Amino acid sequence: MHAEMNVLRFAQPGDEIEVMRFKKCTHAMTMAKPCNHCTQAMISAGIKRVKYTDWSGKWIIMNL
Repeated sequence: MHAEMNVLRFAQPGDEIEVMRFKKCTHAMTMAKPCNHCTQAMISAGIKRVKYTDWSGKWIIMNL
């Protein structure tokens, strides 16, 4: 189960979700963009905004 799908069990319509992923060795943030399946599930659940980290660890905002 992807983390995004797990958090949808507790999310409410209109919530914002933050997704981050860390490298095992350095613990630096890396790309965490939700896959298409998770994105569609978040839209269906009424999530309006997702923040995720890009390859450099910067936050990207995705409005759904």
